[in-house]
Amino acid sequence: MWDGIMLEARGEFRVDLNEESFSALAQSDPLRAQDILIQDRLRVSCAHNSGEMLEISAQKTNRCDAFYRISPVNMGASKWYSIEYAPLIENVGSSNNFVAILDAASMQSTTIFAICRIFHPDGRSEDVSSRQIEIRKKRKKHVFSINTDGAETFLNDNIASYRIIFFIEARNVSTDIYGLQITSLATINQKNITNNVEEIRSVQKTSVLPRLKRDLNAKSRRGWRTKTKKPWALAKDVFIDFEQGSEQEVAVTRRDKHLVVDFSKATGRWRTLEFRFNEVKNTETVFALLHFQGMKLSTPALEVTLVLRQYGDNAGWTDVPIPVSLVLHAESKIEQHLIDVSSLLSNDHDYHRFGIFMFFPSGLGAVAIKELEVSVFDATSTHN
Repeated sequence: MWDGIMLEARGEFRVDLNEESFSALAQSDPLRAQDILIQDRLRVSCAHNSGEMLEISAQKTNRCDAFYRISPVNMGASKWYSIEYAPLIENVGSSNNFVAILDAASMQSTTIFAICRIFHPDGRSEDVSSRQIEIRKKRKKHVFSINTDGAETFLNDNIASYRIIFFIEARNVSTDIYGLQITSLATINQKNITNNVEEIRSVQKTSVLPRLKRDLNAKSRRGWRTKTKKPWALAKDVFIDFEQGSEQEVAVTRRDKHLVVDFSKATGRWRTLEFRFNEVKNTETVFALLHFQGMKLSTPALEVTLVLRQYGDNAGWTDVPIPVSLVLHAESKIEQHLIDVSSLLSNDHDYHRFGIFMFFPSGLGAVAIKELEVSVFDATSTHN
C-alpha cells in the first residue's frame, strides 16, 4: 500500500556572519591550499598534480548576506574541484532519492554536478550521480536530484557513511557559496511501517508530504463502467483526453482490482492522462514524484512521453518535455520518478498552473492501473 512521501532533512549549511571561523577569515588574507575544511562537515579540495590550488575568502553582499568565494588557482579550463559535505548518518532509513540544493552564484558560467558517495562496511564505495547544470552570475538555489535506487539497499546497517559531493568545473572562475541543504525522500509503505517501530517514530517526527496530490486508485472506483467520446475527469484534477473524431472512444472499467482505461478505439494522433495543479508557487525547489503500482499494458512494452504543460493567460499553454524515460510493460511493476518542476517552469509568474501529462503512443490498447499518483512538494520544507 502506497501512502505518500517521507521528506526529511539530512543536513544544512548556511554561511553565518557571526560564525567565528568566518569572522576570522574575513579579517585576514584569503586561504590558499589544496584541501580546506571550511566548517564542520564541509570541505573543498582539488587534485594535487601540478600546483593546483584553491583560494577561499569570506565576504558579504551589500545586504550583508555572507558567502565564501572559492577561486581556482593554476587550474585550467578542463580541471575540476569539489565541495564535499558529510550529512549526519543517523536514521538514514530507506531513502529512494536525495535532493541536494546548493545556494550559489558564479562570476561566469560554469558546470557543476553532484554525487552521493556511499561507503559500505566492507570498505567498498559507490557513486550515484546527478545531471550536470550550469551556474551563472545570478544567485539562486541550484537543485540536484540523486536517485539511489540503482545503488545497493540504502539502509543504516548497509552503509558505513556517505558524502554529498559537488564537482565544479574550474574554468578559472570564482564561485560564491551561500549555503546548501540535503533532503532525502522515501516512500511510505503501510506494511513496512507496521513492521518497523523505529520507522513509525521517524514518520511521526517528520512531515508526510506531499501537500498537493493527484491520484488514481482502483479501490475508489468500485463498479465504475463508462465510455466517453470527449475529454473526461477520471478523478479530481485528473483528466483523460484524446484526439476527437466520429469513431474515437475510450472505455473505462474496473476489473481484477485494476482501473482499466481502454484506448483501443482512440486511434487518433494522441491520447493522454493529465494531473493538473493550480496556483503553485515556484520556490526554485518544487519537485513532483510520479509513483505507480500495478500499471500494466495489454500490449508489449511501450514508451510513454512525459510533458509539463504550463497554462498561461487567454487559454494558451506551453509544453516542455520532461527528461524522464518511462517504459510501461505487460507485467505489473512498481516505479517512481522524481521530476524537477522548477527547472521546467517559466519565470513570468510567481504562481503557476500546470499539468503533468502522460502521452501514450498509438497501438496502446488498454492500460490497467492499480495505483497512479503524482505529488508536488517543496524540497526545502523540512529545513524551515
